[in-house]
Amino acid sequence: MPEKKPAVVLILITLFIDSMGFGVIIPVIPELLKELSGDNSNAHAALLGGLLLTAYATMQFFFGPRFRWPE
Repeated sequence: MPEKKPAVVLILITLFIDSMGFGVIIPVIPELLKELSGDNSNAHAALLGGLLLTAYATMQFFFGPRFRWPE
């Protein structure tokens, strides 16, 4: 059986970088959305951020299993 250690390490590094990206962008999203929408309301920014994250998660749920690497 071939050794799969390098593949696991690559996957873990990729997950770490992805998690770091979310950790950096999540605190910035409300201010960014307030600036882009032109509305200075925290409630409006929270609503837009929630809709954005919901759309992202929904698309991952529906389309993630459809695209697989060929075996």
